[in-house]
Amino acid sequence: MQRSFTYRANGVTLDRFGVVREPTRDPAAREPGFDDAFDASTLFFDNAIRTAAGRAVLLGPPLNNLEAAISEMQVTAGLGRTSSPFSLKSMNRHAQIWVDLERTAADLTIDTRFGALNVPVIDARPDLYAGRRVLLTVSKDNDLTWIEDWVRYHRDVHGADAVLIYDNNSSIYTIDALKDALSRLGGIAIAGVVDWPFKYGPQGKADGTRWDSDFCQSGALEHARWMFLSDAASVLNADIDECVVAGNGKSVFEAAEQSWWGITAYRGLWMPGIEELAPETGDAGPLRHRAFDHYLTPEAWPFAWRWRGGPDICPPKWCAVPSRTPFTAQWQVHRIKGWPAAYLPSRIFSYRHFREINTGWKYRRSQRAAFNARRHVRDVALSGNYAKVRWQV
Repeated sequence: MQRSFTYRANGVTLDRFGVVREPTRDPAAREPGFDDAFDASTLFFDNAIRTAAGRAVLLGPPLNNLEAAISEMQVTAGLGRTSSPFSLKSMNRHAQIWVDLERTAADLTIDTRFGALNVPVIDARPDLYAGRRVLLTVSKDNDLTWIEDWVRYHRDVHGADAVLIYDNNSSIYTIDALKDALSRLGGIAIAGVVDWPFKYGPQGKADGTRWDSDFCQSGALEHARWMFLSDAASVLNADIDECVVAGNGKSVFEAAEQSWWGITAYRGLWMPGIEELAPETGDAGPLRHRAFDHYLTPEAWPFAWRWRGGPDICPPKWCAVPSRTPFTAQWQVHRIKGWPAAYLPSRIFSYRHFREINTGWKYRRSQRAAFNARRHVRDVALSGNYAKVRWQV
């Protein structure tokens, strides 16, 4: 019988102190709407998470101009309000404060030059996903049918048996509705939905520059790592519009678990809408992943596209064993940063990135191209995977 739950992150803001986080991006390089999209007020994404006896972590956006004040703060904990040593980890678009504390401490008192605050200490829940093969994503307003199909695909093709979704301010359904949709799926032992009510943040550019101000997803991935997933068998980080394909039919979870380092990384291919092939939308509901079965061939195909990337190649994604991820490494969207093994893309695995399985939140992706026999290739491997999926269960 499946277990399902919802969890709301208890964010701590700077609003009461009259200070804000300042952007590091030069004002001349800020696009219209930057200030409204930038998260200037979140100090921590949640309560202090006790990850082990005697240790807790506070997760938040990068400190930026606040770093000097935070590095000088005083932390006390427990009934005796004993001083608690701490260390700062400044990471990519993310910051962590690791605190040593008494085993029974229920809260932290943090004194800074801009004011004092009290933060509850909560216990991490790695038991919920212990030994599970987990699908992990951050999602906003994705159609529930898309989410269900995404789970079904990775369940039946790769053996996923657990799901953890960070819902980032969806407006077309509640987190309870999302949880209920997941709870109806067979073969999933546990499904969790985390209410993650933070600004996503300004985007960078397609050339890889200016990715400096989107803190939400980086925070969600590290929160998942330390709050829920440290004892999972393996974790697949993928968006709702992505499906993993193996050249040898193997499970990506199994590959990560059996790999020397405990990680499998891979690049992706676009699954475009093609005028002559993809159906039109209508009363039958949204287009489904399985409506698309042709990928866009990279110009460099078949040589080394997984290694070099390029304009037609999707950036890397990963599946990893949490317990084998180095403490100093950081779970991010396209890499596990600070872990050399995460930079070696697989020659067996890749993922398919569906242009039309998308709300158009970043840019319009519903334009369709005319069929091009040189560039558009029927995806035999993916079509074979579709046949394995129990789409109604």
